[in-house]
Amino acid sequence: MAAPISYEIDGEQYVAVMAGFGGAIVVFPDENAALNKYKNAGRIISFKLNGTQTPLPPKKIRNTVIPAPPEIIFSKEMIMKGEKIYQTLCFACHYTFGERHFNDFPDLSMLTKPTHESFNDILLKGKLSYYGMANFSDVLKQEEAEAVHQYLISVQKERFEKSRKRNKK
Repeated sequence: MAAPISYEIDGEQYVAVMAGFGGAIVVFPDENAALNKYKNAGRIISFKLNGTQTPLPPKKIRNTVIPAPPEIIFSKEMIMKGEKIYQTLCFACHYTFGERHFNDFPDLSMLTKPTHESFNDILLKGKLSYYGMANFSDVLKQEEAEAVHQYLISVQKERFEKSRKRNKK
């Protein structure tokens, strides 16, 4: 995350580094990357010659249960518009969906009911800005936010239906 520092205590040299999610964002990591296997919380790690082994972070447990999407009437035009907006504004952080979603930003095809209910407040009023989620009211209109929401619901619905079919087998 940041440049290492070196310091000395009682004649012994140490090197400390910041590690974890943040700084230069790796949005498209390889599926075998450590950040896909372990929780990527920020921490400071200090090393010294002949020191002990650095403990690994806890294993990451991926949530694979796709919540039921809201029942809405879709507009193909709105979904296509929403997909374009998603690719332009959302993809850089949230990336793709499902098994190919390899980063620490939420997989937006797995939104919960409360998140769906707050979707416009999140995008247009900055409801999650304290978590780092940008307020897009300066670049999105209400209809465009709804288009993104319809696109995400359509992706979630497709994934939800596929998972139900797999579970029935």
